[in-house]
Amino acid sequence: MPFKCFAWEYKKNQHDYSRSGIFGLSFPDIFCERLILDAIPRTIQQGSLHILHASELTSAWIENTFNTVDFFSSHDSYLVLESQSLSSQVINFLKENPVSVEGRVLIFSFNKTSKVFDQLEKATKGTFTKIDPPKFWESAKYLDFFCDSLNVKLAPQIKNYILNAIENDGLHFFNAVNLLKLHAGEEGSLSLEQARELIEISKIDQFELADTFCSKKFKRFFEKLLGLGEDYESLRGIFTFMQSHLFKVLDPSYASKKARLSKYDQEIQKLSRVWNHDDLVRALRMFSELEVLAKSKNQALLNELKMKYFRSPR
Repeated sequence: MPFKCFAWEYKKNQHDYSRSGIFGLSFPDIFCERLILDAIPRTIQQGSLHILHASELTSAWIENTFNTVDFFSSHDSYLVLESQSLSSQVINFLKENPVSVEGRVLIFSFNKTSKVFDQLEKATKGTFTKIDPPKFWESAKYLDFFCDSLNVKLAPQIKNYILNAIENDGLHFFNAVNLLKLHAGEEGSLSLEQARELIEISKIDQFELADTFCSKKFKRFFEKLLGLGEDYESLRGIFTFMQSHLFKVLDPSYASKKARLSKYDQEIQKLSRVWNHDDLVRALRMFSELEVLAKSKNQALLNELKMKYFRSPR
């Protein structure tokens, strides 16, 4: 089984590449991946670290690079990006043929969840680590990870502002910290006022959006979604949340198991009495279809949202 941890935990206990071996790293997003891979030394043991894309690997290349030993053998190591894209031929080769990496390192990097990760761990018996996405209550730690990795020191009030102003994910944290670093200058200090000028409030309150939709203010709802433009990840998160929210409205029986109902639970029960069953099913189907478009980053999504906006009553 792979070792699992969060980005800030991994940063404190990164792999020791001074020993030879096969390693696998799975990341929650490409920005976390970039910062951790950038920290890997480009000279390992007696050779250089070369970076390849998974599409460049063939079974013949692996055989010639690692398993053929002669006077001219290289001491170089290799980092393979987007390893979830490895061909079935390469995966089968690795399953059937042990790879000799004595004195060298072979690193497989994954920036998407993939069954290939587990297949390679089993096939190579290497050291594999899954860096999990942060829980929503640990966003501050994830922001600290980006600040530490980019060598940016921010005052607590600025960090709090960032957490409340933008989406708490790798994309937005990476861009925000880099922007503040750029304007901090040699002094390395920024005021809260400067941070507010540089980073506008753009975070979408999913509960507020759900309230807008469930209040049947559909035109306003789709107007807010269109304001996100081509931010497919944020849109996908909203569609996923809306399905979870509406499932609870469709079947609020979960609340009966609770000794004490929260305000959210009470609102769910109230909505379940207001909304028609068939309307809820149609809404769930709609958000499921929109999620598929967002997941594939299909530009048809924006056209679909525009049509729903214009067709919605005021």
